[in-house]
Amino acid sequence: MGTTRIVVHIGPMKTGTSAFAAGLWRAVEEGTLAPDIMYPAHELWFPANGEIVKHHDLVEIAPLISTTNFEAPRKTANTATFVDAKLVDIAAEARRRGGNVTVIMVCEIGDQLAEPSTLGARLAELFDRVDIVLVAREQTGAIPSLLGQQLRMWNRKKVTSLRISSFLRYHRERNAYDYDYLWDRWSFANAPYTLHVVPYRSSLAQSENLNQCIFDELGLGAFPQNQWNAGKARIHPTFSSVGMHLLVLGKKLDRVIGWFPAGSRLAQYVFDRFLGYCHAESRRNVETFTAWKLPRSERAKVVGAYRTSNESFRSKLGPLAHTPEWMAWFERALTR
Repeated sequence: MGTTRIVVHIGPMKTGTSAFAAGLWRAVEEGTLAPDIMYPAHELWFPANGEIVKHHDLVEIAPLISTTNFEAPRKTANTATFVDAKLVDIAAEARRRGGNVTVIMVCEIGDQLAEPSTLGARLAELFDRVDIVLVAREQTGAIPSLLGQQLRMWNRKKVTSLRISSFLRYHRERNAYDYDYLWDRWSFANAPYTLHVVPYRSSLAQSENLNQCIFDELGLGAFPQNQWNAGKARIHPTFSSVGMHLLVLGKKLDRVIGWFPAGSRLAQYVFDRFLGYCHAESRRNVETFTAWKLPRSERAKVVGAYRTSNESFRSKLGPLAHTPEWMAWFERALTR
């Protein structure tokens, strides 16, 4: 008799979750996913928000409620009962297929917004084995990447600068990318799941390898190959320095003319034109494109903010911290 297994990639954001999800989603669409692997989509989940199916609604069955109000239940149109019913259907389909079947889900906001013991306990009731995957990206890469993503979102009106201080303080206070904090939250005695912490591969050339490294860590064989991970540009790229400054200019224009009748619409039109230029620039020549990076002085602020946390995290990893992959990770994370 076979066993059912569920793997949940809980993020954080900007750790390759979109590329991981896109590769699996495209394999579902092409019918090339291995028969012993399920990536819930179509009638087994909810419609894609964009081109890629992810499973963020999973947090509804175990929302983290913090007295600090920094984390709160995620508000969606799907109730916890509805989400749980989908999980029941997924588990039933995995059993129906027979043999050993692994279900993979991507919930990149799970690291911060899900309550580990509650989520793990419910998954353990439905599946024979539960694995939680946390990908650690050094903060000097993750924080600027998140800044870049939010800068290109028109509705993120507070993100109007490439200076890192206020953005860093906001996310540091919420323990974002604090792997020492996340380790303590997700790794505890008698947890109803196995936790896997995988170091992020920084370069574009290595991003495809990150998907395979996750599969290797889980013993899942070869990650499916398709158009989403065959030398394609990043799904959510950081733009060039020129592009990033254009987006800053577009958002600041809204502050200047937004109070005029139709002023905000005009500012958004200009912003959208800048955004189109940025996307085109990043796609013209993937191999030679140079993305914006933090200046050294700004990078030092990020390193300093997380230094104590990273050193504690390294200690908690134990012997794993001395593998080549993790040694390279800590070198990047702790170098100003």
